[in-house]
Amino acid sequence: MTVADFEKMFDLWRAGDETGSAAFFTPDGIFHEAKKDPVVGRETIAAHWKPFFHGGPEWRMTVHDLFGDGERFAVAYTWEIKLKDGTWTGSPGCAIVHTRDGKIAEWREYKG
Repeated sequence: MTVADFEKMFDLWRAGDETGSAAFFTPDGIFHEAKKDPVVGRETIAAHWKPFFHGGPEWRMTVHDLFGDGERFAVAYTWEIKLKDGTWTGSPGCAIVHTRDGKIAEWREYKG
């Protein structure tokens, strides 16, 4: 996994492609959002993202820093959603990511 791979995955997130973006995870990969139970398995991750990508609130993610050594990465970002009144609200966060065989084995988020 490379920084460029993460950027491709983020582009797929922004395009609402849950299947394409989940393909960056191992078949037994873990997606663990802050303060939520982990979602385990590539297909389950895609299913978890689907309702948010298709019918959820308008959102944006700004990546501020992304670095790693090929096996472990850190992602610092701001996650925002658009409220019904048109204003945006959000919070900073970071993810520690472990990879295996060129795919994400675990994505663990921490929110500020």
